[in-house]
Amino acid sequence: MDSKRLRVGDRYLGEGEPFVDWALWLLEQGITEESVQILAVLRAPLSRWEVESWLNRVIFALELATPNPERFRYEYARELARRTVMGELSPEVGTRALWQEYVRLDYDEQLFAVAYLDDCLEQGQSVEEILEELQAFLSRRFQPAG
Repeated sequence: MDSKRLRVGDRYLGEGEPFVDWALWLLEQGITEESVQILAVLRAPLSRWEVESWLNRVIFALELATPNPERFRYEYARELARRTVMGELSPEVGTRALWQEYVRLDYDEQLFAVAYLDDCLEQGQSVEEILEELQAFLSRRFQPAG
């Protein structure tokens, strides 16, 4: 089921095109439920209602957990941390991007633990220590505000 996870960020809320792209990706993975096929062929101008309706049908058909919009805001930061730990991003690039995400999310306290890591790296903290901090960040569960 992990290969079918709905991976979106808060930047996609209110826009339908990334969900259509996701449905196309599902088709490429061999998932051929009718709702996936219909969502994949929707074209601009997209109706938010129509996209959400078909998205909900896809989620139901694939038995996915309904996404929590409060968690969307952290998904991109988690993805940056994961890619840095896996070596897909250099520690310099990954930690700088995490700082930028912290600023974009209006200095959200749940990202504070990793927001300063680019400064630590510049001040000589070892890459191994930075990667350990990122790994700890990835193991945290985010609590929706409210």
